[in-house]
Amino acid sequence: MLTNKQITALRQYVVPLIPKNKKGFSSNHDPIDILRCIIYKLKTGCQWRHIFVELEGVTYPFSWQLVYYYYRKWLKAGVFEQAFMAILNNRKIKLNTQIMYLDGTHSLSKKGAVESSIKDGKKVEHQTS
Repeated sequence: MLTNKQITALRQYVVPLIPKNKKGFSSNHDPIDILRCIIYKLKTGCQWRHIFVELEGVTYPFSWQLVYYYYRKWLKAGVFEQAFMAILNNRKIKLNTQIMYLDGTHSLSKKGAVESSIKDGKKVEHQTS
C-alpha cells in the first residue's frame, strides 16, 4: 500500500496531468484509487484480472477493466512520462551525481566471454592441436 507521503506526491504531480474528459463528464471515481491499482499492478506484475484478488481483500467500486481503461488512456496521453519528468526536474537539485554509476561499470558479464570466438569485432578461428 502507499504511504500518505506517496499519495500526496501523486496528488501533486500526477493528478494535475490527467486530461479532462472531452465531453465534460467528470469521473465518479477518485483518480488516486485508480492510480493505486495501477501502481500495484506494475509493482507486482500480476494479471489485470487479479488486481483486486491480491489487494489484501480490498474491494473497489469499479472493475479491473476500468483500471485498464484509464491506464491505457493515461499512457497514451503521456501522463506518466510527464509526471516522471516533473518529479525529476523538482528533485534534480537533490540528485547526487557523484555516487551514480550510469555507464555500466557495475554490469555483470557472462563467464564465457573470455572464450568467445569473436575478438575485436572479427571472427577468430580456434586452433586445435
